[in-house]
Amino acid sequence: MKIELTDSPSESDKEALKKGLSAHSAKHNHTWDEKEVGLFCRDENGIVVAGLVGETFFGWLYIEHLWVSDALRGQGIGKKLVRFAEDEAKRRGCSHSALDTFTFQSPKFYEHLGYERSGQFTDFPKGERLIYYSKKL
Repeated sequence: MKIELTDSPSESDKEALKKGLSAHSAKHNHTWDEKEVGLFCRDENGIVVAGLVGETFFGWLYIEHLWVSDALRGQGIGKKLVRFAEDEAKRRGCSHSALDTFTFQSPKFYEHLGYERSGQFTDFPKGERLIYYSKKL
């Protein structure tokens, strides 16, 4: 057996892992029903100025990335993106949502939206924390 290290895995290699995880999940009576969700706000030139990317699976929404440009912060766009993603997740049959954020990013923002801390890593990065959140939809 050979172990290969890469900093740019191919889509087919990533798909092989997903298929393996799906088969393993099926053995435990869980359907790996992963489906991506993407929401993007664009300016008049088509440039992304805010957005959210995540996925739904196992009855959960997982928010991977949420970003709002500095010029648009404080206008409720982030809140609208999260709410839209939560609504779509509910439409897909999800009952919960989860995400993680660093202390230098937006913990208070997510807490204001009803997310509760469920864990954290300290010194990730040094002097900060990575905080995990979840919410019942």
